[in-house]
Amino acid sequence: MVEEEIIPQKKKIEPPPPNFLKEEEKPLQRPYLGPDYKPIDPPSGKMDMGNSINPNLEEAIRGKLLNPDVPGMSINIKMQGTFILVKSGLGVFVEQILVTITNPGEDTRTFNAYADSETGEIIHTVEPYQATYSAEDIQPTEVEIPEEDRGGDNFFEEPPPDSDMSFPVDE
Repeated sequence: MVEEEIIPQKKKIEPPPPNFLKEEEKPLQRPYLGPDYKPIDPPSGKMDMGNSINPNLEEAIRGKLLNPDVPGMSINIKMQGTFILVKSGLGVFVEQILVTITNPGEDTRTFNAYADSETGEIIHTVEPYQATYSAEDIQPTEVEIPEEDRGGDNFFEEPPPDSDMSFPVDE
């Protein structure tokens, strides 16, 4: 007689969830900007800096944008990176920011900009992410079409025969 041996089933082992390391912040490859706000290679030699970096920069920017006459207005600023703007051999620290302005009763407006890192003044804006106007803001324009360019008075009349609509083609 053969004895059956019961083989215990192995438990299915679930792998532990992946534990990703936080991605290190890499230094900007090209932290210098030309006068057109496009990345440039680092200038050669020593460069004089025209400003310093304000430790309270976010509040300085908010103070420049916030209108005290509009109750409930809020400004959200997301810092995106510090650059050195090079103009006429002089370097100026600038911060690339994403600005979101919320006013009660209005659509939220968002745009990218560069702000002076010392004063918080917006020195250059970039196209907004979304339209900051509504369809009601767009007024249709009325253009007078000269009578000779107008079609027939009755748009529902029978169209001309196909023979009148063809053009000779040289083959």
